[in-house]
Amino acid sequence: MKYGIKSDFYTQNNTISFSSTDKINEGLDLETIPINEYYIFIKLTFSNSDIKYYSLKNTSSYSDLTYYTITKSNSNNKIDISFNQYNGIPYMNLCVKKVDSLPEDIYDFAIDPGHGGKDKGAKSGDYTEAELALKCGLDLKNKLEILGFKVFISRDGSESQTEDTTTNMYDENGRINILNKSHAKLLLSLHLNENIYNKKLGGIEVYAPSNCNLDFASSIAKNIVDDCGTNYSSLKSFKAEDGVYVRNFNNADILAYKTRASKSGYEPYNITTSTPYLYIIRETGGISTGAFVDGRNKLYGKNIFYNSNIGIEAYQIELGYMKINTDLENIVNNYPQYMDAIVKTIQENYIK
Repeated sequence: MKYGIKSDFYTQNNTISFSSTDKINEGLDLETIPINEYYIFIKLTFSNSDIKYYSLKNTSSYSDLTYYTITKSNSNNKIDISFNQYNGIPYMNLCVKKVDSLPEDIYDFAIDPGHGGKDKGAKSGDYTEAELALKCGLDLKNKLEILGFKVFISRDGSESQTEDTTTNMYDENGRINILNKSHAKLLLSLHLNENIYNKKLGGIEVYAPSNCNLDFASSIAKNIVDDCGTNYSSLKSFKAEDGVYVRNFNNADILAYKTRASKSGYEPYNITTSTPYLYIIRETGGISTGAFVDGRNKLYGKNIFYNSNIGIEAYQIELGYMKINTDLENIVNNYPQYMDAIVKTIQENYIK
Protein backbone atom coordinates (compact mmCIF):
# COMPACT_ATOMS: atom_id res chain seq x y z
CA MET A 1 0.00 0.00 0.00
CA LYS A 2 1.27 3.49 -0.80
CA TYR A 3 0.67 6.77 0.96
CA GLY A 4 2.01 10.07 -0.17
CA ILE A 5 2.25 13.65 1.04
CA LYS A 6 3.15 16.34 -1.45
CA SER A 7 5.71 18.92 -0.43
CA ASP A 8 7.87 21.60 -1.97
CA PHE A 9 11.59 21.15 -1.50
CA TYR A 10 14.58 23.43 -1.68
CA THR A 11 18.16 22.68 -2.65
CA GLN A 12 21.22 24.62 -1.55
CA ASN A 13 24.87 23.54 -1.28
CA ASN A 14 23.88 19.98 -2.16
CA THR A 15 21.34 19.96 0.69
CA ILE A 16 17.64 19.31 0.20
CA SER A 17 15.18 20.87 2.65
CA PHE A 18 11.52 19.90 2.80
CA SER A 19 8.57 19.74 5.14
CA SER A 20 5.41 17.68 4.89
CA THR A 21 3.41 20.54 6.46
CA ASP A 22 3.88 23.69 8.48
CA LYS A 23 0.96 22.76 10.79
CA ILE A 24 1.39 20.60 13.87
CA ASN A 25 -1.96 18.88 13.31
CA GLU A 26 -1.60 18.09 9.62
CA GLY A 27 0.67 15.81 7.60
CA LEU A 28 0.72 12.01 7.73
CA ASP A 29 -2.20 11.03 9.96
CA LEU A 30 -1.04 8.06 12.02
CA GLU A 31 -4.61 7.54 13.25
CA THR A 32 -5.74 6.39 9.81
CA ILE A 33 -2.91 4.11 8.66
CA PRO A 34 -4.03 0.44 8.33
CA ILE A 35 -2.15 -2.35 10.05
CA ASN A 36 0.95 -3.16 8.00
CA GLU A 37 4.64 -2.35 7.76
CA TYR A 38 5.69 0.73 5.81
CA TYR A 39 8.97 2.10 4.50
CA ILE A 40 9.45 5.83 4.13
CA PHE A 41 11.22 7.29 1.11
CA ILE A 42 11.49 10.73 -0.40
CA LYS A 43 10.41 10.89 -4.04
CA LEU A 44 11.74 13.96 -5.85
CA THR A 45 10.20 15.02 -9.13
CA PHE A 46 12.29 17.65 -10.89
CA SER A 47 11.14 20.22 -13.42
CA ASN A 48 12.58 18.10 -16.27
CA SER A 49 10.43 15.16 -15.09
CA ASP A 50 13.39 13.24 -13.66
CA ILE A 51 12.48 11.26 -10.55
CA LYS A 52 14.82 10.24 -7.76
CA TYR A 53 14.20 8.34 -4.53
CA TYR A 54 16.06 8.87 -1.27
CA SER A 55 15.98 6.90 1.97
CA LEU A 56 16.12 8.61 5.36
CA LYS A 57 18.79 8.47 8.07
CA ASN A 58 18.26 9.79 11.57
CA THR A 59 21.06 12.19 12.49
CA SER A 60 19.04 14.02 15.13
CA SER A 61 19.30 13.61 18.89
CA TYR A 62 15.93 11.86 18.98
CA SER A 63 15.65 8.08 19.16
CA ASP A 64 12.99 5.76 17.78
CA LEU A 65 9.50 6.32 19.16
CA THR A 66 6.18 4.57 19.61
CA TYR A 67 2.76 6.09 18.95
CA TYR A 68 -0.59 4.71 20.10
CA THR A 69 -3.79 5.66 18.28
CA ILE A 70 -6.91 6.91 20.05
CA THR A 71 -9.02 4.11 21.52
CA LYS A 72 -11.69 2.83 19.15
CA SER A 73 -13.86 -0.21 19.87
CA ASN A 74 -11.76 -0.94 22.97
CA SER A 75 -8.52 -1.34 21.02
CA ASN A 76 -5.67 0.72 19.65
CA ASN A 77 -2.99 0.56 17.02
CA LYS A 78 0.61 0.63 18.15
CA ILE A 79 2.94 2.30 15.66
CA ASP A 80 6.69 1.82 16.06
CA ILE A 81 8.60 4.50 14.16
CA SER A 82 12.25 3.54 13.72
CA PHE A 83 15.40 3.93 11.65
CA ASN A 84 17.30 0.87 10.47
CA GLN A 85 19.80 -0.28 7.82
CA TYR A 86 19.68 -2.80 4.99
CA ASN A 87 22.96 -3.68 3.29
CA GLY A 88 24.41 -0.45 4.62
CA ILE A 89 21.52 1.65 3.33
CA PRO A 90 19.66 3.60 6.04
CA TYR A 91 15.88 3.64 5.98
CA MET A 92 12.91 4.71 8.08
CA ASN A 93 9.96 2.44 8.68
CA LEU A 94 6.58 2.34 10.44
CA CYS A 95 5.27 -0.90 11.88
CA VAL A 96 1.52 -0.79 12.67
CA LYS A 97 0.05 -3.47 14.93
CA LYS A 98 -3.23 -3.84 16.81
CA VAL A 99 -3.15 -3.94 20.64
CA ASP A 100 -5.94 -4.61 23.10
CA SER A 101 -5.34 -1.59 25.34
CA LEU A 102 -3.10 1.37 26.02
CA PRO A 103 -0.09 1.08 28.34
CA GLU A 104 -0.66 2.30 31.89
CA ASP A 105 1.03 5.69 31.28
CA ILE A 106 -0.58 6.46 27.89
CA TYR A 107 -3.91 8.33 27.59
CA ASP A 108 -6.24 9.30 24.78
CA PHE A 109 -7.15 12.76 26.08
CA ALA A 110 -6.05 15.07 28.88
CA ILE A 111 -8.16 17.64 30.71
CA ASP A 112 -6.74 20.56 32.68
CA PRO A 113 -9.25 22.33 34.93
CA GLY A 114 -7.61 25.74 35.35
CA HIS A 115 -6.13 26.97 38.63
CA GLY A 116 -6.74 24.97 41.84
CA GLY A 117 -5.35 24.73 45.36
CA LYS A 118 -5.03 28.20 46.85
CA ASP A 119 -5.14 29.70 43.34
CA LYS A 120 -8.86 30.36 42.89
CA GLY A 121 -8.52 32.18 39.58
CA ALA A 122 -11.23 34.67 38.67
CA LYS A 123 -14.00 35.34 41.19
CA SER A 124 -17.58 36.56 41.08
CA GLY A 125 -19.73 36.54 44.19
CA ASP A 126 -19.50 33.09 45.76
CA TYR A 127 -18.15 31.50 42.59
CA THR A 128 -14.51 30.91 41.67
CA GLU A 129 -12.98 29.98 38.36
CA ALA A 130 -11.16 27.04 39.95
CA GLU A 131 -14.42 25.58 41.30
CA LEU A 132 -16.36 25.93 38.05
CA ALA A 133 -13.48 24.70 35.88
CA LEU A 134 -13.20 21.59 38.08
CA LYS A 135 -16.92 20.84 37.78
CA CYS A 136 -16.62 21.14 34.01
CA GLY A 137 -13.47 19.03 33.88
CA LEU A 138 -14.88 16.18 35.94
CA ASP A 139 -18.07 16.17 33.87
CA LEU A 140 -16.07 16.12 30.61
CA LYS A 141 -13.85 13.30 31.90
CA ASN A 142 -16.88 11.22 32.85
CA LYS A 143 -18.56 11.75 29.48
CA LEU A 144 -15.44 10.75 27.55
CA GLU A 145 -14.85 7.68 29.70
CA ILE A 146 -18.42 6.53 29.11
CA LEU A 147 -17.52 6.54 25.40
CA GLY A 148 -14.59 4.23 26.12
CA PHE A 149 -11.70 6.71 26.11
CA LYS A 150 -8.83 6.77 28.58
CA VAL A 151 -8.74 10.26 30.10
CA PHE A 152 -6.17 12.00 32.30
CA ILE A 153 -7.11 14.98 34.45
CA SER A 154 -4.51 17.30 35.95
CA ARG A 155 -6.46 17.79 39.18
CA ASP A 156 -9.61 16.25 40.64
CA GLY A 157 -10.26 18.43 43.69
CA SER A 158 -8.18 16.32 46.07
CA GLU A 159 -5.30 18.78 45.93
CA SER A 160 -4.48 20.69 49.11
CA GLN A 161 -6.19 24.06 49.31
CA THR A 162 -2.90 25.53 50.53
CA GLU A 163 -0.99 24.27 47.48
CA ASP A 164 0.14 26.95 45.03
CA THR A 165 -0.42 25.33 41.65
CA THR A 166 1.04 28.38 39.91
CA THR A 167 4.53 28.40 41.34
CA ASN A 168 4.95 24.61 41.31
CA MET A 169 3.63 24.04 37.79
CA TYR A 170 7.09 23.01 36.50
CA ASP A 171 8.06 20.82 39.46
CA GLU A 172 8.45 17.09 38.83
CA ASN A 173 4.82 16.48 39.80
CA GLY A 174 3.58 19.92 38.78
CA ARG A 175 0.85 20.57 36.26
CA ILE A 176 3.06 20.81 33.17
CA ASN A 177 5.12 17.68 33.74
CA ILE A 178 2.21 15.44 34.73
CA LEU A 179 0.26 16.53 31.65
CA ASN A 180 3.25 15.82 29.43
CA LYS A 181 3.69 12.41 31.07
CA SER A 182 0.15 11.48 30.03
CA HIS A 183 1.25 11.31 26.37
CA ALA A 184 -2.30 12.29 25.43
CA LYS A 185 -3.20 13.18 21.86
CA LEU A 186 -5.34 16.17 22.83
CA LEU A 187 -5.31 18.50 25.84
CA LEU A 188 -8.22 20.76 26.77
CA SER A 189 -7.52 23.38 29.44
CA LEU A 190 -10.77 24.77 30.86
CA HIS A 191 -10.98 28.34 32.15
CA LEU A 192 -13.31 31.31 32.66
CA ASN A 193 -12.27 34.87 31.86
CA GLU A 194 -12.04 37.65 34.41
CA ASN A 195 -11.03 40.75 32.44
CA ILE A 196 -14.18 42.06 30.77
CA TYR A 197 -12.48 44.62 28.49
CA ASN A 198 -15.38 46.99 29.22
CA LYS A 199 -17.73 44.58 27.50
CA LYS A 200 -21.38 44.05 28.28
CA LEU A 201 -21.48 40.78 26.33
CA GLY A 202 -19.21 37.83 27.11
CA GLY A 203 -18.88 34.64 25.10
CA ILE A 204 -16.63 31.77 24.15
CA GLU A 205 -12.91 32.09 23.33
CA VAL A 206 -10.81 29.12 22.22
CA TYR A 207 -7.05 29.72 22.20
CA ALA A 208 -4.98 27.61 19.81
CA PRO A 209 -1.31 27.19 18.87
CA SER A 210 -0.19 29.62 16.18
CA ASN A 211 1.13 26.84 13.91
CA CYS A 212 -1.92 24.62 13.74
CA ASN A 213 -4.91 24.15 11.49
CA LEU A 214 -7.71 25.97 13.32
CA ASP A 215 -10.56 23.71 12.21
CA PHE A 216 -10.81 21.91 15.55
CA ALA A 217 -10.75 25.12 17.58
CA SER A 218 -13.38 26.60 15.31
CA SER A 219 -15.57 23.49 15.75
CA ILE A 220 -15.39 23.76 19.54
CA ALA A 221 -16.46 27.40 19.46
CA LYS A 222 -19.24 26.79 16.95
CA ASN A 223 -20.73 23.79 18.76
CA ILE A 224 -20.72 25.62 22.10
CA VAL A 225 -22.41 28.66 20.53
CA ASP A 226 -24.95 26.52 18.65
CA ASP A 227 -25.81 24.21 21.55
CA CYS A 228 -25.36 26.22 24.74
CA GLY A 229 -27.19 29.51 24.30
CA THR A 230 -24.05 31.61 24.30
CA ASN A 231 -22.20 33.63 21.66
CA TYR A 232 -18.74 34.24 20.23
CA SER A 233 -16.69 36.68 22.27
CA SER A 234 -16.46 40.22 20.87
CA LEU A 235 -12.81 40.50 21.96
CA LYS A 236 -10.75 41.77 19.01
CA SER A 237 -7.21 41.23 20.35
CA PHE A 238 -5.58 38.04 19.05
CA LYS A 239 -8.73 37.02 17.17
CA ALA A 240 -8.12 34.61 14.28
CA GLU A 241 -11.71 33.54 13.55
CA ASP A 242 -15.08 33.80 15.29
CA GLY A 243 -14.45 32.47 18.77
CA VAL A 244 -10.87 31.41 17.95
CA TYR A 245 -7.78 33.22 19.21
CA VAL A 246 -4.02 32.89 18.74
CA ARG A 247 -1.91 34.62 21.39
CA ASN A 248 1.84 34.76 20.74
CA PHE A 249 4.55 36.77 22.48
CA ASN A 250 4.80 40.32 21.19
CA ASN A 251 7.92 42.47 21.19
CA ALA A 252 7.05 44.05 24.53
CA ASP A 253 6.60 40.60 26.10
CA ILE A 254 9.96 39.46 24.72
CA LEU A 255 11.70 42.54 26.03
CA ALA A 256 10.19 41.98 29.48
CA TYR A 257 11.48 38.39 29.52
CA LYS A 258 14.96 39.53 28.45
CA THR A 259 15.00 42.21 31.15
CA ARG A 260 13.93 39.67 33.77
CA ALA A 261 16.66 37.26 32.64
CA SER A 262 19.30 40.00 32.79
CA LYS A 263 18.30 41.02 36.33
CA SER A 264 18.25 37.42 37.51
CA GLY A 265 21.54 36.49 35.84
CA TYR A 266 20.51 33.81 33.39
CA GLU A 267 20.67 33.55 29.59
CA PRO A 268 17.44 34.86 27.99
CA TYR A 269 15.10 32.32 26.47
CA ASN A 270 14.94 32.08 22.68
CA ILE A 271 11.47 33.61 22.37
CA THR A 272 10.11 34.96 19.09
CA THR A 273 6.80 36.46 17.97
CA SER A 274 5.88 32.95 16.76
CA THR A 275 6.15 31.51 20.29
CA PRO A 276 2.77 30.80 21.97
CA TYR A 277 2.25 33.03 25.01
CA LEU A 278 -0.08 30.74 26.98
CA TYR A 279 2.09 28.31 28.91
CA ILE A 280 -0.38 25.41 28.79
CA ILE A 281 -0.29 25.44 24.98
CA ARG A 282 3.43 26.16 24.65
CA GLU A 283 4.91 23.90 27.30
CA THR A 284 2.90 20.76 26.46
CA GLY A 285 3.81 20.83 22.76
CA GLY A 286 7.58 20.36 23.10
CA ILE A 287 9.67 21.60 20.20
CA SER A 288 6.58 21.92 17.99
CA THR A 289 5.24 24.85 20.03
CA GLY A 290 8.50 26.39 21.21
CA ALA A 291 8.49 25.16 24.83
CA PHE A 292 11.38 26.78 26.64
CA VAL A 293 11.20 26.36 30.44
CA ASP A 294 14.47 24.45 30.84
CA GLY A 295 15.23 25.28 34.47
CA ARG A 296 17.52 28.26 33.91
CA ASN A 297 15.09 30.56 35.75
CA LYS A 298 15.50 29.30 39.31
CA LEU A 299 12.13 30.73 40.36
CA TYR A 300 10.52 27.79 38.56
CA GLY A 301 11.29 24.13 38.09
CA LYS A 302 12.04 22.51 34.74
CA ASN A 303 9.71 21.26 32.06
CA ILE A 304 11.47 17.96 31.48
CA PHE A 305 9.71 17.69 28.10
CA TYR A 306 10.66 21.16 26.83
CA ASN A 307 12.79 19.78 23.99
CA SER A 308 10.70 16.69 23.26
CA ASN A 309 9.65 15.80 19.72
CA ILE A 310 6.47 14.25 21.12
CA GLY A 311 3.94 16.94 21.99
CA ILE A 312 0.28 17.26 22.87
CA GLU A 313 -2.11 19.28 20.71
CA ALA A 314 -3.40 21.71 23.34
CA TYR A 315 -6.22 24.27 23.47
CA GLN A 316 -7.22 26.69 26.21
CA ILE A 317 -10.98 27.16 26.33
CA GLU A 318 -12.32 30.28 28.04
CA LEU A 319 -15.96 29.26 28.51
CA GLY A 320 -17.19 32.75 29.37
CA TYR A 321 -16.69 35.78 31.60
CA MET A 322 -17.08 35.53 35.37
CA LYS A 323 -18.07 39.20 35.78
CA ILE A 324 -20.77 39.11 33.08
CA ASN A 325 -23.94 37.78 34.67
CA THR A 326 -25.43 36.17 31.58
CA ASP A 327 -22.21 34.21 30.98
CA LEU A 328 -21.80 33.15 34.60
CA GLU A 329 -25.43 32.07 35.05
CA ASN A 330 -25.38 30.12 31.80
CA ILE A 331 -22.23 28.23 32.76
CA VAL A 332 -23.34 27.57 36.35
CA ASN A 333 -26.72 26.21 35.22
CA ASN A 334 -25.78 24.59 31.92
CA TYR A 335 -22.14 23.54 32.14
CA PRO A 336 -22.99 19.89 31.22
CA GLN A 337 -24.27 21.20 27.87
CA TYR A 338 -20.96 22.99 27.31
CA MET A 339 -19.14 19.72 27.95
CA ASP A 340 -21.55 17.86 25.63
CA ALA A 341 -20.62 20.32 22.89
CA ILE A 342 -16.92 19.60 23.45
CA VAL A 343 -17.53 15.84 23.35
CA LYS A 344 -19.48 16.31 20.14
CA THR A 345 -16.53 18.20 18.65
CA ILE A 346 -14.09 15.43 19.62
CA GLN A 347 -16.33 12.81 18.02
CA GLU A 348 -16.68 14.85 14.84
CA ASN A 349 -12.96 15.58 14.48
CA TYR A 350 -11.07 12.71 16.07
CA ILE A 351 -13.27 9.64 15.79
CA LYS A 352 -13.62 8.88 12.10
